[in-house]
Order: sequence, then C-alpha cells, then structure tokens
Amino acid sequence: MLQIPNLVIFGQITVDDVVPASPGIWRRLLGGNALYAAAGARLVLSSDKIGIVSRIGRTTPIKVRKILDYVGIRHSISSIENDILNEWILYEEDGSRFSVPRNISIRRSSSETGINSEAYRHQLEAQSPTLNDMPPTWINATGFHLSPQVLSRHKKNFDALKGNGFISLDPSPHYVCGLSSDDLFSQFQGVSVFMPSEQEIKHLTKDSNFEELKSIAAELYESGFPEVIVKVGGKGCLVAGEDGVKHVPSETVSKLVDSTGAGDAFCGAYTACRIQGISPIEAASIAVKVGRKIVQSAGVEEALKLPPNSIFGKN
Repeated sequence: MLQIPNLVIFGQITVDDVVPASPGIWRRLLGGNALYAAAGARLVLSSDKIGIVSRIGRTTPIKVRKILDYVGIRHSISSIENDILNEWILYEEDGSRFSVPRNISIRRSSSETGINSEAYRHQLEAQSPTLNDMPPTWINATGFHLSPQVLSRHKKNFDALKGNGFISLDPSPHYVCGLSSDDLFSQFQGVSVFMPSEQEIKHLTKDSNFEELKSIAAELYESGFPEVIVKVGGKGCLVAGEDGVKHVPSETVSKLVDSTGAGDAFCGAYTACRIQGISPIEAASIAVKVGRKIVQSAGVEEALKLPPNSIFGKN
C-alpha cells in the first residue's frame, strides 16, 4: 500500500510568462499555487510526506509530473481537455505585480486585453481539483491546505474535508472582496486556520494602515475562526489567536528574484509546521523565513529544487 502523505495540497498549476520591471527578456516559467505551496512545505517537511492534488490542461508545455517525481513529492494530477491557464505576470519597480491571462478564450478578442470574466471563471474552475481527483486513502492525511480556488470549488472541497485533520484555507481574491468577516466565517466554519493576504481583506478596512489591518485580523478571529494568519508581504504576517494579534516581521531580502509564489509558499510551510505540532507563532516565524528563501528563486521549478527539509523542520 502506498504511503499516505502527511500534508495534502489542493490547488492549480499554471504557466507564467514573467515580465521584469526593467527592460529585459520575459521568461516562461512553471507556476501555480499548488506547486508553490508544496515548495514551501518541502523546506520544513520531507518531500515524500507531501501530496499535490491538481489538474493540468492539454497544452501544458512542461513535464510537471516528472519534476515532482524528481524532487520526491507525491501527486495526483488529472488531465483535462481545457488549455492550461497561461498568464502574463507583469512586475513594477517597487516589486508589485499584476497578472493578465494570455489565453485567447479568456480575452474579449484576440486584439484586446479586456477579460471575459465568465470565461475566466470557467477556466479557473476547470483547473481547480475536487476530491474526486484525490486518491481515496489520502483523506486520512494529517492535514490539508486549500490554495486559492473559485468559491464553488473551495466550498465543496472544504465541506467534504471538514472533520478530517488540520485544514488551512487561503481564500481567493475572485470571491473574497465584498464579504464581511461574519460572511467569511459562515462560508468556512470549521477551518483550522484562515489565511488571507493583506490585499484580500483591504475591503474590510477604513484605512489601509498597519493598525487597521491588525484590527481586521482580530475581527476575523472574533468572528469564530480559531486561528487567523494575515500575510502582509515584505512586512511578514499577523497572527491572530487567543493571545491577541502578534506581528511576525520579515527581514529584508538582499536579492529579490521572483516574488510570484511567496504567499503560497508561506501557506504551505505554515501548514506543514502546524501539523508537526509547532505553535502558531513559531510556525509563522518559520514560514516567513521560507517565503524569504522562495523569492530568491527564479520560478517554482527552481524553488522545488532547494535543499529539502532545511528550515527548522522535523521529519
């Protein structure tokens, strides 16, 4: 019988065409929140204790399964008829970025960058895995991480997993904006840790200053979530729990190469720490270090090849 992973990650696999802020050649890189979360988890947990559940489109130009086999991560990746999601990742001088789908089927026409939101949602849903894509025995894993997906998929997967181990959930910006703290809790009551980014809860703030973010983190915790982590980019993260809201800072990165998957890697590392019995504050401190290491890699393929289990993790 094949070993059951300790941590199972649900998420997407994409192809990212990365455009630097300064004039230079753009690069085609493997991407996707599932892979970045696994890359982060792998720095604190043995590769063979991590499993990925995902889907890939017929036009995937990179041998994803071969890469995962090489680094020892277990996977259950279904093939679908849709093209893989291909996005431009455009960087600014301050390190910020935004993405634009390259798939012609998602754009309003082949000559415009306007997005057909319905086609985009359909593409995201098609590439988002369900529990049917997971080997049945994996339901006995110690923990699960739900990377950002469309709401319909997130909700169904969460409801099916609820009561089975530690569950972390990173909400998607495609649905979180407009929902109150109470709305979010009612959607995901029973999750072990709720892990939004600063951008995903900005609509709940009056002013986008740091103290206001701390208040929103506390509000999310008070709504009923047992544990709340708010990712605040280069400033680290906020940890909200029974002892209040703590700021876990991040040190400055000396050589920022690619920040695309930092948040996903952070979530993977944090969840991997928590299922090993590490406290929320210590897990957050470790995950911040992991995120800092990941952004010094050029794409997720390089991040997946960093020395495994190398940042204060336990086997």
